[in-house]
Amino acid sequence: MYKSALGSSWSSDIRSFFNHWAELRGDALIPASEKFLDSPSPTYMSTSYICDMTDEGAIVRFHGTELAERWGRDFTDHEIHEGRKPEFKERSLINMRQVVRRPCGYVVRLAFSTSSGRMLQSELIQLPLSVKPGRPPRLVCYAIKDAGYRSNEFIQLYIKTHEVDWIDLGAGVPDLPPLDLLSS
Repeated sequence: MYKSALGSSWSSDIRSFFNHWAELRGDALIPASEKFLDSPSPTYMSTSYICDMTDEGAIVRFHGTELAERWGRDFTDHEIHEGRKPEFKERSLINMRQVVRRPCGYVVRLAFSTSSGRMLQSELIQLPLSVKPGRPPRLVCYAIKDAGYRSNEFIQLYIKTHEVDWIDLGAGVPDLPPLDLLSS
């Protein structure tokens, strides 16, 4: 059986966000959406987004301003994968649905190109948030801030997954590792 926890190979920013999320859950397995949104951290909110997992995909309900600038658009009320290749969307949604079903966390280190042609790396972490009955499952995603961005460029093309892993939050992790966002 596959088993994982948030290891030391991940950036201090990712580990710090995880600790912030974990503090908000108290005695619960995962924090409530309201608790997360009522305790905003200026350190994390500008590079976070929150998605409802629906039949249509991952619908963004909150999109941090710095991420909107990086990505060249605000995805609020839109599916987070709009404009992505169908294969990328499908593989990402499979991972995201595992996060809310299990529940568990997901971390990824990836490479991408910018609008100016530069190659950069980033890390992101996705963690579940609990919701009131009758609402779609929800997750929060945090992407590290300092990835060498310049104010006049935005992410253009996802290139490669360098590392990907589940995080055991207390309910275990899926039997298989997370999917690479591009097929081999």
